[in-house]
Amino acid sequence: MPEKTKDIRVYLHNIAKNYMYLDALLETLYDDFDILFVQDPPWHTIRQAPSSSNKEGEDVTGAPMHPEWLYMVRPPENDQAPRVMAFVSKRLARLRPSMHCDLVDHRDIFVLSLFQGNNTYNLMNVYSDDDNTAILYLRDHVDELPSFHYMGGDFNVHSKVWDSNVMHHRWAAITLLEIAADLDLEWTKLSNLGPNLYLTTKVFAHR
Repeated sequence: MPEKTKDIRVYLHNIAKNYMYLDALLETLYDDFDILFVQDPPWHTIRQAPSSSNKEGEDVTGAPMHPEWLYMVRPPENDQAPRVMAFVSKRLARLRPSMHCDLVDHRDIFVLSLFQGNNTYNLMNVYSDDDNTAILYLRDHVDELPSFHYMGGDFNVHSKVWDSNVMHHRWAAITLLEIAADLDLEWTKLSNLGPNLYLTTKVFAHR
């Protein structure tokens, strides 16, 4: 169990709706990581639940579960599958992990809060689509948000700041860095970059 909040290990991944892959990650990562932030999770029927109005039962939709992880997701609305969710190791139960839709109520933004003594630690998981939907939302609401200790996600933003193969630094990248600065965060390199973690995935940590 992490002795301090700063020792918490976060794994960040765009799953691309791959149910079996996410199921495998939950099984293989629980000893090495404390939080799994997922973008673009799978979301489909996983079982049938008894129903008084339908003899065939009601569809139960969702992502895979695992006994070592707390399953946390904003309930979908209007048949729109969530695009971010979190799995929190049960080792962190003493930190009372909480999903805070009261801070951000958005399909593409997940806020997780941890509590240690009198301190609150806010972490954000973001998926921003090709229209920069989440980035625009954060830009317009950043003054309403508390400080954050971590923000990570698939922002779908290219920039020469984090990719030496890119020659530009356009408005979406500039806006993203401004949002991070307003939240007292700064961009940091991924520490466990693998073949499936693309350069549109970013991590911003407390200064």
